[in-house]
Amino acid sequence: MVGYRQGEYKMYKKDEDKTLTCFLLIVLIFIVPTLSSITNGYVLTVLWEWFVVPLFLVPSLSIPYAIGLVLVVGILINRKSLVKNEKKYEETSELVAAIFADIFLIPAIFLFIGWVLTKFI
Repeated sequence: MVGYRQGEYKMYKKDEDKTLTCFLLIVLIFIVPTLSSITNGYVLTVLWEWFVVPLFLVPSLSIPYAIGLVLVVGILINRKSLVKNEKKYEETSELVAAIFADIFLIPAIFLFIGWVLTKFI
């Protein structure tokens, strides 16, 4: 490489990788809980409509209120975070899969189970 002594480019690339990793981690810290709250809020509104409204004759729940309830319950339960999880992810793909499952797969499974239950009511 022109302008770099041997080894300098590797050090520069290593620092650049650390900076990018740090930036992505900060972005994920804000995006993952936001997407998770929105997805869980939507699932809560649907389940609320299917089970709570007919049983207790209460009004429907809007998505913003449902997201608020998800946040309140999340604080009370203090769910484990993927970042604080004791399991170390050896590959980035494992972490991405765990995040995807937390945001979309688990709420989809809850929604599916709720849908199945509505067939027996």
